[in-house]
Amino acid sequence: MRYLKLLLLTILLTPTARTLAQEDHAKKILGCWVFQKIEYTLATDMGEDTSPAPNSIKVCFEAGGKYTTTVLENNSTLTGTYEFSADGKTIIQKRDIQQDGTTDENAAIAFPTADSMVFTLDFAKLYFYRG
Repeated sequence: MRYLKLLLLTILLTPTARTLAQEDHAKKILGCWVFQKIEYTLATDMGEDTSPAPNSIKVCFEAGGKYTTTVLENNSTLTGTYEFSADGKTIIQKRDIQQDGTTDENAAIAFPTADSMVFTLDFAKLYFYRG
């Protein structure tokens, strides 16, 4: 009987924990973030010379699932939408206009501190700071 109660409690609390994680990340991400660095976790054709420079990109996330990315060097912008996975651990972004040869990728998202954010992709980690 005790195990049955634990099982029922686990079943009831799991959706609540997922919803809380999703809401937590949805609140933490709001505002603007500045690109800090990229760490490649897999070998790619991209090297340091093709990687964005630190402080060169700003991404602003709005409530309601909209984002704007600005390349600060030339003030060009890219807009799109975002949402979180059911467990709140993955951000799903879609650009409004797709560019040739590029695809939207989902990323695991983490907030090591209140002012830092990390996107983990299949091939790299992207680090941002609140700015």
